[in-house]
Amino acid sequence: MHYLFYHFILDTNKKELYIEDKLVPLTKQNYNLLLFFIQNTNTVIDRERLLENVWVGKVVNTNTIDQAIVMLKKKITSSTSPRLF
Repeated sequence: MHYLFYHFILDTNKKELYIEDKLVPLTKQNYNLLLFFIQNTNTVIDRERLLENVWVGKVVNTNTIDQAIVMLKKKITSSTSPRLF
């Protein structure tokens, strides 16, 4: 499956993200977090829900979640990107 949004393509078969046809390297965590956000567009997602769906069965603190979001934002944000988060 492909998710197309703005100038992004997320290929769920290959678990790859393309921005303007350029491959963006994602860690497994980056990918899982981005996919969850995409699948829950226009929904306010709290940390508890992220823990239940992205960090399944793992014990993490709020700083870990915050840092994961910051890292994902850095990878996908550019001057031409809309505000996604």
